[in-house]
Amino acid sequence: MWAVLGIIVGFFPLGIVATVHACRVSSQFLAGNVEQANASSRKALRWSVASLLTMPALLVVFIAYGLLMRAFA
Repeated sequence: MWAVLGIIVGFFPLGIVATVHACRVSSQFLAGNVEQANASSRKALRWSVASLLTMPALLVVFIAYGLLMRAFA
């Protein structure tokens, strides 16, 4: 869920990476690779958090840049 939310709300390139790792979890778990499934799950969570935190940070940077350019114009 968080990976898909990272695509929709967050910075979508990082959300896509999170979704790829999230999709790997079930197939690895069904294959009996519980360790690899846990590792993919952790990676998906990290990429989802990165996606969801990057978008607000970029918005702040762009708004600040716009305000500075407007003030000095």
